[in-house]
Amino acid sequence: MPQDNDNTKNINSSYFPFSFKELIDISWELNEQSTTWKDEKDTQFIAKRNWQEHHARQTKLIFNAHTGTHIDAPCHFLENGYTVDKINLEKMQGFCTILDLTILQNEDRIEWKHLQSFINILKETKILLLKTRNSFKNYNDVFDRKFISLGEDAALNIVKNCKNISCIGIDYLGIERSDIQKDHETHKLLLQNDIVIVEGLRLQHVETPFQLVDEQKEVSVNFNEDLQKYFFICLPIKCSGIDGAPSRCIIYRLN
Repeated sequence: MPQDNDNTKNINSSYFPFSFKELIDISWELNEQSTTWKDEKDTQFIAKRNWQEHHARQTKLIFNAHTGTHIDAPCHFLENGYTVDKINLEKMQGFCTILDLTILQNEDRIEWKHLQSFINILKETKILLLKTRNSFKNYNDVFDRKFISLGEDAALNIVKNCKNISCIGIDYLGIERSDIQKDHETHKLLLQNDIVIVEGLRLQHVETPFQLVDEQKEVSVNFNEDLQKYFFICLPIKCSGIDGAPSRCIIYRLN
C-alpha cells in the first residue's frame, strides 16, 4: 500500500531505547521545483526507464551537495578541513533544544542578545535547532535573499559559552547571508570548533517550550511535559571526499 505524505506518525515505540509520542520529519521536500540556493535551479530528476517501455522505473538524480536539507563539512570553508564522510554521526544524534525565534520578523540575523536569555539551557544542550520565520516559506518558493541567518556574534558566543554543543541546525538553505558576512565568519567559527552545521530544516509544524516572546530578550518557557524533549537524528548520504551531503532529518517527540 502507498504511504501518505504525512511523515509525522504515532508509531510503536517498543523497538526503540526510549519511549516517544511522535516521529516528525523535519526535512526539506526535494524535487525539480524545490528552492535552491540563489535560485540556481540545478536539481534534475531524469527518467532513465519508464513503465510503458521497460516495465520498470529508474530515475537519475542530479543536484548540488548542498541541496535541500544537508550538512556542511569543515572543508566547505576551511582549507584543511575534513570531508563529510569523516564527520562523526554521533554529533548529529541526541537530545536537542529547539528555540522558537519566529518573533524576529524584521531582523536579518539572530544575534547573541536573542539567545543569551537561554544560556542555562544552551550550556546543557548538545544539538541546537533554530526555528525562525524561514520555516513558514514553502519548499518551492523563490529563494529569499533576505532570510534570517545566524550572526557572527551569536556563533562566537555559542562557541565560547556553550561547550557541549556539537551540532547546530537552521531552517533555511544557508546559516549565514553572503551580503552580511563576506568571509563566511559564522561558518568558519562553527566549523573550526568542530560543530556540525545542518541547513534546510523545516520546523513550522514543531512546537517547542523554548520561545523568545520579546525582542528585548525576555523569554517565555512553556513547561508542558509533552513538549519538553526531542531526540534528533540526522543521517547524511555517505559521500566520500566532498564538502557536504543531502540528509534526512527527523525528531522524536518524547513522553
